[in-house]
Amino acid sequence: MYELTWSGRQLIRRIYGPSSSTEYAASVVEAQSDPRHDGIRDVIADFRDCTSYEPVARSGEEIAIRDAGASWSNGGIRVAMIVPDNPVGKKIHEAIRIYQAVNVVHRPIGVVDSMEAALVWLRDHPHGR
Repeated sequence: MYELTWSGRQLIRRIYGPSSSTEYAASVVEAQSDPRHDGIRDVIADFRDCTSYEPVARSGEEIAIRDAGASWSNGGIRVAMIVPDNPVGKKIHEAIRIYQAVNVVHRPIGVVDSMEAALVWLRDHPHGR
């Protein structure tokens, strides 16, 4: 399950309960279809309340392809991912590796363990374009 919260130039994508990279890909499609997407600078993907996660290679590839297309209109997005240090987090790390293996956009992605660390990471890493 997921929820998207838009706040100014930031999107917080909260993933909670049982989830998968297929569902994460659906949240990417929904966000990138929203006109506000062209104006955001930061995305925080918060997995702290995720109780299970199944990485699916095809979904990682789909997200990478969508990011490549979306980067034409907004290439400066930075992504901070809040991933718990537990067995669910290990599966999320696997999904991140799948995405990074096929990603052609090379957005700055930080993987941290708290909202505070995500905000610090975003502050300390410059935008793309």
